[in-house]
Amino acid sequence: MLEESVGAKLFIRSKTQVTLSLAGKTLRPHAENLLRAVSLARQAVHEQQPASASGVLSIAAGLSISTYLLPDILKKYQSLHPAVRVSVRSGNSLQVLKMVLDSEVDLGLARSLQHPEVETQSLRDDPLLFVGHPGHPGPHKRKLKLQEVESLPLIFYDRGSSDWTLTNGLFRRAGLLPNVVLEVEGIETCKRMVLRRLGLAFLPQLAVTRELKSGKLRTMQITDAEPLQPESGRDSLAPQAAGKNCATFSRSFAVGNGGQMSEGQIQTWRS
Repeated sequence: MLEESVGAKLFIRSKTQVTLSLAGKTLRPHAENLLRAVSLARQAVHEQQPASASGVLSIAAGLSISTYLLPDILKKYQSLHPAVRVSVRSGNSLQVLKMVLDSEVDLGLARSLQHPEVETQSLRDDPLLFVGHPGHPGPHKRKLKLQEVESLPLIFYDRGSSDWTLTNGLFRRAGLLPNVVLEVEGIETCKRMVLRRLGLAFLPQLAVTRELKSGKLRTMQITDAEPLQPESGRDSLAPQAAGKNCATFSRSFAVGNGGQMSEGQIQTWRS
């Protein structure tokens, strides 16, 4: 018994529940650290073994990537490597990068990050699209000027994220104040609000591909938007760091022919 080994009562038991005692609460972070250390030790041992199509592949990924990109990729991967057990942990971009740099995972997928110890390589594009429900009482034009978009009911999501910053900055640089009627926590919530005809939104293409194909959502082009570039360049390389593998998903706006909001990119970081 754990309680016998530490010489203290760790749990408070009643007929309906079990809770931690003060000693249990004190022990808990140390126990979690031990479990984490055991996991890292197992991973270190696996890394020393000859390469084979078995073992554990640990991945850290941003929430939107975990939701919209990874399922199809992992389905194909597991069909090719059925003996490999895949572990996926989710978090924001900074959390994903920290997990990679701390060697808690083998591979990271995130957005809009650069780090001096890693190398970047583009994986795929993922533009932000201005979308709405076909039955929304807003404009029926497929091409709009930014000043027209300003007064439309807009839904923003994930305040402080790269998507929020770029979308908000698009209007700010033009001296416009967007009519934000709703602000929600995540991409999926925002999409559901748009599907309920509560407003229009700038959403990643990955998140709305199925809805666009089925006709549940439609895109509108902005013909006069100012191009926006992220701090990280496309397909840029950073100094290598031994033993580190990371992927970053960086987003940028660019307005080309037809006023299309282009292009976010998924990039890999590896040594």
